[in-house]
Amino acid sequence: MTAIIYPVQGAWIWGGGWLSELSFFDFAGSTVVHSVGGWAAITGAIILGPRRGKYDENGDVQTFNGSSLPLVSLGTFILWLGWLGFNGGSLPSLTSAEDAVQLAIIYTNTTMAASGGILASIILSQLLTKRIDVTIVLNGALAGLVSITANPLTPDIGQAVLIGAVGGTIIVITIPLMDKFKIDDVVGAIPVHLFAGIWGTLAASFTHPEVHLLTQLVGISAIGIFTATASAATWFALKYTIGIRLSKGEEMLGLDRVELGTPAYPEFRIG
Repeated sequence: MTAIIYPVQGAWIWGGGWLSELSFFDFAGSTVVHSVGGWAAITGAIILGPRRGKYDENGDVQTFNGSSLPLVSLGTFILWLGWLGFNGGSLPSLTSAEDAVQLAIIYTNTTMAASGGILASIILSQLLTKRIDVTIVLNGALAGLVSITANPLTPDIGQAVLIGAVGGTIIVITIPLMDKFKIDDVVGAIPVHLFAGIWGTLAASFTHPEVHLLTQLVGISAIGIFTATASAATWFALKYTIGIRLSKGEEMLGLDRVELGTPAYPEFRIG
């Protein structure tokens, strides 16, 4: 990922490559960073297959509870804070009052998009399931952040909230959809990074006067094909050499016991 996939497709856009010449636009990486990770993740999840016991013989989903919702929440807010540097740091310079205003706009839109993602995920979850799942809400914030990353500068605040809200809506719908296809996405990374990343890249054409939808579609498709192909080749190479799957016994014990020799979560200890 870091030696080949990110540098190659990143150079197509940010290094003066062919997508740059086509005027493909991705300010801070909804596609270059996030959907690339999503394409690699969905490829790996399909090749690896689901965790044992995730789906029963009838295809019904068996819930695997996380170990710490407070830590999940803390991690989300750490990411949110880091996103300000991620999006704001993509501004080419900070040497004038105009640059400072642009940075403030980026910060505001980034935060408002995350808020839009939260609100949409709360409302839609309540409507569809009559309850609010904290992990869905946290992923809604991340989906909003991913969605605005392609263009955090030119939208107004209302547009930023709407872009984030669509991202939050996407994850509420597509996280359960992954289970329909028996793609075991442990933390909802594929909907958040791939689907919201694609949406955010397309949304840039609606809020930036110089960005065209067709060009965005070409860039998304080219990067998706390249990333999925390169990822699949790597996953299969690993699968048929050193292997990518634990034995049943090792999987039941957990990697902490198998590789580190001590249980990370003694309260869940098996055997």
